[in-house]
Amino acid sequence: MSWNVRVTKTAEKFLLRMQKADRERVKDALKEIRENPFAGDIVWLKDQKSDLRRRTGNWRILFSLDTENKIVWIEDIDRRTTTTYKKN
Repeated sequence: MSWNVRVTKTAEKFLLRMQKADRERVKDALKEIRENPFAGDIVWLKDQKSDLRRRTGNWRILFSLDTENKIVWIEDIDRRTTTTYKKN
């Protein structure tokens, strides 16, 4: 059974502003997350607003999981920079 993926407005704005090739790559990663959020290049984050990070090229998908309801919350999509991982 696949997971329900929900994208915040912040993440959706980043997705819409990306170049087409990057957007397609991130959309493919979101489809993979829907099938298995634990697969791919993911890392558990500490002291961040999100629980997990998935690396997709130069882009980072920051997300949290509601395992009880099988929901993936895509909280942010951002280009990798020195300030991508900010503490709360």
